[in-house]
Amino acid sequence: FGRQLVRPRDLLNRWIVPLEKRVDYLTLHTGKVFQIPFDTIVLFATNLEPAKLADEAFLRRIRNKIYIADPTPERFKQIF
Repeated sequence: FGRQLVRPRDLLNRWIVPLEKRVDYLTLHTGKVFQIPFDTIVLFATNLEPAKLADEAFLRRIRNKIYIADPTPERFKQIF
C-alpha cells in the first residue's frame, strides 16, 4: 500500500460499500453529498499475506482470487 496515510485494513474497509453497491459518495466541504457510480473492475495485487491486510469478512467479498507463485530464476529472466 505504498505511501498511503491510512492503514491498509482501513482503506480496504472504506471500499466495502462501493465494491458491493457499485456507488460511492463524495462529500463537499459545504456538506453537500453526491452519489457517484462506482462501476469498475478492481484488481488487488500484493506480495503480502492477504490475512495481514484485511479481515476474513472482506476477503470473502472478493469472489475470485488467483495465487501466482514467485517465478523461478529462469522464468524471471524470460519475463524481464
